[in-house]
Amino acid sequence: MFASAANKAEFDKNPAKYAPQYGGYCAVSLTKGRLADIDPNNFVIYKGKLYVCATAKALRSFEAHENEDVVKDNNNWRQLFGS
Repeated sequence: MFASAANKAEFDKNPAKYAPQYGGYCAVSLTKGRLADIDPNNFVIYKGKLYVCATAKALRSFEAHENEDVVKDNNNWRQLFGS
């Protein structure tokens, strides 16, 4: 559900833009090389991208170390999935 027709129209232009990073797995767990399910209520938009976490504690940790965590996540994601 969208807050407005304008929001829906914006989404429809580029739905991939709104997809969570790392296949929707927890961004903090991925810094440790693990895949973990998330709670969709624990999210942050960082540099225009959606990151989700398993818990509120994990989200706070991610927010405190966003730059470093994204670098670790990107490296671990490539090692796990080769892309």
